[in-house]
Amino acid sequence: MKNQAQPVARTLAEVVEKLEAKKQKHLMNPETGSVDTEKNWRSEMPGWDEEITTQQEQYNSLVEVKKDRNGDWVEADKLKKDPSYTAR
Repeated sequence: MKNQAQPVARTLAEVVEKLEAKKQKHLMNPETGSVDTEKNWRSEMPGWDEEITTQQEQYNSLVEVKKDRNGDWVEADKLKKDPSYTAR
């Protein structure tokens, strides 16, 4: 019985993790393709170089993204505008 409970618990933990991730806003740097949570981007801001643009301008250049049904990151606006995209 214990052997069956472990995979179920792991699966449940994975489901909870995915649901929590869905709640978080994800942003992509369009120049690099890097995707991270809004919280993580904000925590990195103090270390960003301001030689060309301010940290806030750099943050404002990030694009909100969501995963489509294929697991690919897609701009959130495209998901709203194009019915062929389906959020995961």
